[in-house]
Amino acid sequence: MATRLIRTLTCVTTGAERLLTWLDQTSPDPAADTVLPGWDIATLVAHLTTVIDTTTATLGRPSRSGAISVASHLASYRSTADQVAAREIERAARSGWPGIRDELRDSITALEAVSGDAVPAKVDGPGGTLRTEDWLATCMVELVTHADDLHRSVGGSAAVGFTRTERTLALRTLAQALGDNHPGHTIEVRVPPYTAVQCGIPGDGPTHTRGTPPNVVETDAPTFLRLATGRITWSQAIAGGTVSASGTRADLSTLLPLW
Repeated sequence: MATRLIRTLTCVTTGAERLLTWLDQTSPDPAADTVLPGWDIATLVAHLTTVIDTTTATLGRPSRSGAISVASHLASYRSTADQVAAREIERAARSGWPGIRDELRDSITALEAVSGDAVPAKVDGPGGTLRTEDWLATCMVELVTHADDLHRSVGGSAAVGFTRTERTLALRTLAQALGDNHPGHTIEVRVPPYTAVQCGIPGDGPTHTRGTPPNVVETDAPTFLRLATGRITWSQAIAGGTVSASGTRADLSTLLPLW
């Protein structure tokens, strides 16, 4: 397996371990509501277990078909949100607490046991064939996103202590999906120190192929994560002062969320 793919797999496994450590140290009330409407803590942890289970299972399904983009893969989640919620609510009720936490621990152990030599270059994911590196990167997006959901749901808790490498993988994946969905050079989106991407606005705005574009959006990592995944709206981010937007077309309200 290529070195870069090994690093990506390692990011996912170590990131999952950090999230589990956070749960053990924080001991949240499983029945407490989260920032996701209709989801309590137990349901969100059940979903994280499903994410890890699915990641491990997919690594064992090699594919030779043409790979879809990360943007297409993320977009496919939109049509399944209700089914996912119902499934995770049922899983949490069936397993109970701390049973669901034990399942998460077992799922992470199973992922860590995956042999690097056995991982294919492309896998057959739930929404189509993906490059394995892309598939793992979307798992990191899920871990970082839902870790942020948990942190915001448990008052007084510290954020999950992901490394800069782990956060960068998630944020760059989302930024690349934004650029893939909206190719062009009208707006440059900057999330220092993690990533930057240029994107276009269909049918509007000047196009620059080099140099700094006339429209620049800059924000911090938590805000970009929440914008990209629909946790907050563009108007909320602007009102909260966590986005700096310069230029007449520096507006991402029609481009986000991705997921």
